[in-house]
Amino acid sequence: MTIDLYAEDWPELRGVMVQGRAEIVARGPRFRRVRAALYRKYPQYEAEAALDESDSVVVRVVPEHVFSWGFEEGK
Repeated sequence: MTIDLYAEDWPELRGVMVQGRAEIVARGPRFRRVRAALYRKYPQYEAEAALDESDSVVVRVVPEHVFSWGFEEGK
């Protein structure tokens, strides 16, 4: 998984890459527990971006390596 903040000025690029084992949680009690935790943290999701077992999955990534670039202390 990579998340980056793009900038036309390449020295300003920032990002984080997480590599690890991915697991798909597609349905059942575990899916519902993850969904409930997500809704507790982001209540707007339930009404605006609802997740249903019939059309959604959760991808759980267990990090093994984390890389970052463009971050400096104090910035």
